[in-house]
Amino acid sequence: MKFYRFMKYWSLVWMSASIGAALGNFLNKDYGYTIFYVVTCAINHFCYNGWNKRIKQNK
Repeated sequence: MKFYRFMKYWSLVWMSASIGAALGNFLNKDYGYTIFYVVTCAINHFCYNGWNKRIKQNK
């Protein structure tokens, strides 16, 4: 259970970092990296939801 919780928050941290990087690159008008970071944010969002679902199943 501790591993699932760790991975849930690890995904949340990377999702937040990806949002920040996407916003920074958008403001610098570097749209290629902006798209890359938006995609990584989406992937981390799906991972976060998966770990959250796993935690609820194991309770």
